[in-house]
Amino acid sequence: MVLNWGTRFAAVLSASLLGVTFGSTAFAAGGLSTPAATVIVENPGTYSGASDLRIGLTASSEQSAVPNPSCRAEDHTLRCSGSLMLIVPERGGMTVTSFQVHRVAVGNTSCGGDEGDSCDDSEAQPAATEPVSSQAVRAQVNGRGVLSVPGDTGFAAGTAVQVKMALIDNGSAQYEDVADVQVNLFVEGSKKPLIYESGPQLVEQVDVFVTTGLPLVPTTTETPTTTSTPTSTPGTSTTTISVPTPRLLPHGIDTVTPATTTTVPLPAFPGAAESYPNGAIVRFSGSYYVLAGGRAFPVPSAQLKTFSGAQVVPVDAPAGAEPPTDAPLRPGTLLVSRGSSHDRAVYVVGTDGRLYGFASPAQFQNLGFDRALVVRVPSLAGLAVSSTSAAGAHVDALSTRSDGAIVVSRGTYFVFGGGRAFSVPDAAALAALQKADVAQPLTGTVGPAVAPLADGVVLSVRNVGVCVTYHGRLFPYRSMTQLLTEGYGGTAAVSVPGLGGLRLVQQYSGW
Repeated sequence: MVLNWGTRFAAVLSASLLGVTFGSTAFAAGGLSTPAATVIVENPGTYSGASDLRIGLTASSEQSAVPNPSCRAEDHTLRCSGSLMLIVPERGGMTVTSFQVHRVAVGNTSCGGDEGDSCDDSEAQPAATEPVSSQAVRAQVNGRGVLSVPGDTGFAAGTAVQVKMALIDNGSAQYEDVADVQVNLFVEGSKKPLIYESGPQLVEQVDVFVTTGLPLVPTTTETPTTTSTPTSTPGTSTTTISVPTPRLLPHGIDTVTPATTTTVPLPAFPGAAESYPNGAIVRFSGSYYVLAGGRAFPVPSAQLKTFSGAQVVPVDAPAGAEPPTDAPLRPGTLLVSRGSSHDRAVYVVGTDGRLYGFASPAQFQNLGFDRALVVRVPSLAGLAVSSTSAAGAHVDALSTRSDGAIVVSRGTYFVFGGGRAFSVPDAAALAALQKADVAQPLTGTVGPAVAPLADGVVLSVRNVGVCVTYHGRLFPYRSMTQLLTEGYGGTAAVSVPGLGGLRLVQQYSGW
């Protein structure tokens, strides 16, 4: 079970629980089905040897016994889901969004397409300077999107395109994986005009997962892969799966080697004492602290009841952990004090670490901030408070990438969460977002959507559930009891329209 999308405060979510349906199916050549799989590609462009491509892709499809199954809506043979943010600087910032998955394939050498055409020379291969790993996994993800930012293509915003990605996962090492991206104009017929072709490019990571979050080994092109049902018990730290051992042959991948049993450790669910979410109360060596923007604010004994309650459950930090009382505050964090000379004044943390106030509620709203995300702290002592207002210093929700900020950039809507921009794919998603997020939309330029993600941010993800961010991944809550017990009862949720290329950890230990 996960908490439903759309509610702002974690403390009032107990009435809205629903099951996870994320993740769906890969299939092999010849129409042979495999266990449901999710393919993730993330390339924020921070690696000097990687291309300037910005790729944030999550695509998944359900298992299907139908020969030659398709994700296309007109075929109805299996269900698919996916999100894509593709930014091509060399084509004038051309950006593709609103991705509709049409195929997720693993262990298949053909890229395929909407009419079944192949990628021909665009099949991804390992870079010449990189060794071919015996554990290499080939995958293809195809689908349709729109040019949200046409760049120098000459086409109008909203033009339909077909996207093909041929991928190679060379194992756990970063920057040894390969993505080959092809974007074609989507028109009737098997031949579609080429708009962009990257050729094989090193990317930060390509990951292939079954729906439980375990690695998927590619299928043979002749016989189905046999993968046992993962076995695990809530609270345990490992799960066991039997998979064939792959061999990379000249013609592709073969999996006829006898199956081996692999024990895969499960990640632990991150509690508030590890992720430091806004509004949480954590006890370090007997003393209580309120967390805000990654920083710990000491709570005097007389004020503890003011910050805790039935929903806000204090949690203990690991033994020996020191409170982050001097940690830099995350820009965009909204603070209000309840025990100092700045009582009742709301401040935003600027990119320079200083606090900026607001001349009026109207100024707060006009600068694009979300009032539901203001965090109460005991005192602002020790923090630098600027004498200039936020408006006077040109500090707004976009410049600080404040949680809940809604921004229109080159005709596309984005919402920020944890410092990362999530694109809003369509009008329906925007309407659903604005039912929960009251921030006034701003107009400006949003940088790369695939940006570092802060820990401890509670995201209410449309069609997925309520999750917490930790080490660049999303951990979904399974119950209200879990949310409260782990210390997130005082943390407001940030509504986002999709996963934004983030990995969803559906199987973890502890719960």
